[in-house]
Amino acid sequence: MNGTQAAILGSLVVSATLTGWLLKNQDNYTDTASTSALGPDMFVNGMHLEVMDSTGAMQYRILADTMNHYPGDDRIALTQPVMEIFVEDQLQWYIESERSELDDTGETVHLLGEVHIRRLETDDNQELVVLTRDLVVKPDKQTADTEHRAVIESGQYTIEGVGMHADFTTRRLELDSRVQGHFDVSG
Repeated sequence: MNGTQAAILGSLVVSATLTGWLLKNQDNYTDTASTSALGPDMFVNGMHLEVMDSTGAMQYRILADTMNHYPGDDRIALTQPVMEIFVEDQLQWYIESERSELDDTGETVHLLGEVHIRRLETDDNQELVVLTRDLVVKPDKQTADTEHRAVIESGQYTIEGVGMHADFTTRRLELDSRVQGHFDVSG
């Protein structure tokens, strides 16, 4: 056996030994990268969540560009969320915001930043649009509240005030203070 053949044979023996050792110890390998307590441990792109009531009727739907779950405070953060609220199995309210946060129970949905609420037109009611910010929605109760300015527009009417309570089931919106409105007769 010449020197070249001996070097090749030695390399093969070392490679085989190293491969055997790696295969034997692969189960003992632990990843040194771990999830940060402050960072997300789960994410979803293109989230679509539908929630039914106890009878199986659609209660609400949430769509979002992204969803991140943060294990430190068990918080779920959504970007560009759209919340659709159903009353008697019919889509009645459509709510968009910049971002949203909710806890893992989903009992309270915080729609943050600019919020656009739209009540769809029905045979009985005109379309209604509400512009506000930082809306707190209680999906099970089908209510929402904000402490900020809210502008309600429907047809020729515009009403605004500070603070608002919405009851999506009864279609009732209550403004808390500094309420003023106007009626546009030219429209």
